[in-house]
Amino acid sequence: MKEKVAYMEKMDKAMEGVLEYLKRKGKLTELENDILLATQICQSSPFDSQAAKKKIMEFNAKYREVCSSILATPGIKTKPLFDMKDEEVWESLWIQVEALCGRELGEIERKG
Repeated sequence: MKEKVAYMEKMDKAMEGVLEYLKRKGKLTELENDILLATQICQSSPFDSQAAKKKIMEFNAKYREVCSSILATPGIKTKPLFDMKDEEVWESLWIQVEALCGRELGEIERKG
């Protein structure tokens, strides 16, 4: 899982800012709570691939527009969840977390 560690180290500052904001915020919206729960799954050791797959399927249903935009991103390859290795499941969930953080950042900026 060296790629996982390297990928997390490269997490951009905007995403870090959103996560810090959410950790300090009192009452969380459903989106904010989903971001934190998915982040916890990504950071769990050992990685719980089944929990990650469940969360990916939940996000696919709940945040269709976000998932559609991920699929439309150049370089994103799709593969059935149950054919993925643990590293691919982790990466898929993390990509969703990044996209949801982008959505949350937009909402924070609109309110601010």
